[in-house]
Amino acid sequence: MPTDDIVHNKLSTNRIVPSTGGHCSTYFYSGANKQAFRSAATARLRHSPAVSVSYYEETQEAYVDSLTNTIPEQTFTQGEVRFGPTFSYDHKADNGMTNRPRFGVIGVWNFAVDNRASSTGTALGSGDAGARLDGGFTAINTNLWFYDLSGYYDGIGIDNCHAHGGKARIVVPFR
Repeated sequence: MPTDDIVHNKLSTNRIVPSTGGHCSTYFYSGANKQAFRSAATARLRHSPAVSVSYYEETQEAYVDSLTNTIPEQTFTQGEVRFGPTFSYDHKADNGMTNRPRFGVIGVWNFAVDNRASSTGTALGSGDAGARLDGGFTAINTNLWFYDLSGYYDGIGIDNCHAHGGKARIVVPFR
């Protein structure tokens, strides 16, 4: 069974100009695990559960700007857990084309949300949960060209935020 285990972390330190002081620190940590399982009854059905965790924190120290305004220290934090399965089915056509429809449900749970310093806020507060639906279709021809269409609807269980989108992609291998 193929496994994609990915862990990222990033630390950056920035200087705010103009200022008399005003140091800014940003921390971002994330990790993900995605598995792919094929059905024992048929190798054409695939189940891919996934989970990812991320945490972001930014602290801007107090400083005085060029107009002598004192800007107080500000901190923004947000953690997020995403989890859920994706299902796909490979159908091989008589002409050799592989057609792969897919569907997924992704749950989102936020933690450690402190956005008092943010001017826009976030749709989910600390401890809130929501969901997203993903769907798509991939066609792979005998020359291994990929044609992919996908879309999503986000905001299930969230009163003040709904989003949708999609993308189209063509992948042509060079030989």
